[in-house]
Amino acid sequence: MIFISKQNSYNMTSDEHYYNSIAKGYDLLHGTEQKRKFTIISANINPKDSDKLLDIGCGTGIGLNYFSCKYFGIEPSEKMLEIAKEKAKKKQVDAELILGTGEEISKKFAGKKFDFIICVSSAHHINDFETFLDSLQNISEESTQYVFSLLKR
Repeated sequence: MIFISKQNSYNMTSDEHYYNSIAKGYDLLHGTEQKRKFTIISANINPKDSDKLLDIGCGTGIGLNYFSCKYFGIEPSEKMLEIAKEKAKKKQVDAELILGTGEEISKKFAGKKFDFIICVSSAHHINDFETFLDSLQNISEESTQYVFSLLKR
């Protein structure tokens, strides 16, 4: 059973503003922690080159370094996404990176099905978890593997 509190809803505007303001220094502030999480995740899932992986809240694209499969990312911060796109281009990574929220994944990736869906330290930014879970179902196969890392609060 999932409990959703409307009172504790996420204010996208303030978070988006915050992440846009720290985007240039994000990797310096949080890179070590995020890399440690991606190291653990990549040691426990094994996408083939032909698999599709979706990184929800892909941030500055730290996850681009850990997988050789087709990489998709969605990020609500325009500035963070710009950095991720620069990294993908510089590293010549096969990636599709788009602006959007977790609730929008089924619209933004309409018609796509993912083999792996990861959400590293960003699930707490989901405003409407019911819509998010419905969206996950729309872009998943029966065999889709999910990895979520959560912040301890």
